[in-house]
This record gives sequence, structure tokens and C-alpha cells, in this order.
Amino acid sequence: MMIRKKQMYFVMKKFAQDNEVALSGNSESSMIFIGPENTHTVQFQLQWSNDHYIVYLVLKSENRKRKIIDLKRRKSQAIASLWNISDVVQFLGAFYSLYWLSAKRDNPNLE
Repeated sequence: MMIRKKQMYFVMKKFAQDNEVALSGNSESSMIFIGPENTHTVQFQLQWSNDHYIVYLVLKSENRKRKIIDLKRRKSQAIASLWNISDVVQFLGAFYSLYWLSAKRDNPNLE
């Protein structure tokens, strides 16, 4: 079981390195975050549970009064379960699509 956890982690790590995406945690961690701290793009928390990862969307808030980003992490209800490497690959594909559709990006239709 720990071998599968390590394999799943290393797939995520390789993906993060190849795509220059923030990944915190390691193969021994029970909790991993994927995605930047920026409040305008997606970040997920992956929590290890006995034999699989449970995926949560991290809800971040921005404190506009001080013009400082307040990154208090709150998480959604569980949104996915990753049982094997195939599940990890599907999740990473969905993550990557959301990551590039972030809010506050420049209009790609302007020349």
C-alpha cells in the first residue's frame, strides 16, 4: 500500500516539475497541496486516507482592506478519490485545465 502511495506521489511530482506547478509535501506526507498560493487560481489539498488520496478544493480569501493576500486555507467537501495512478493522471489533467483558466488573466482575444 505504501508503494502505491509513493508511486502516486511521484507521478504528481513529475507532473508538477514538468509543468512548473507548485507542489508541497513529500511521499511520506499525509497531506499534499498542488497549485500556487495565488488567490486567483486553483489549489487542491490531497489527504492520504488508509489506501487512497481524498481531494479537496482549497478555498482562499483575499483581504482587500490591507491589500495583502490573506491565504487562510479552508477546504471544500471531498470532491474526488484517487485510488490508483490512472485516477491521479485523470485528476492532473482536470487540474491543469482549471489552472490555465485562472481568474484575472489577460484577455487572450486581444491583439
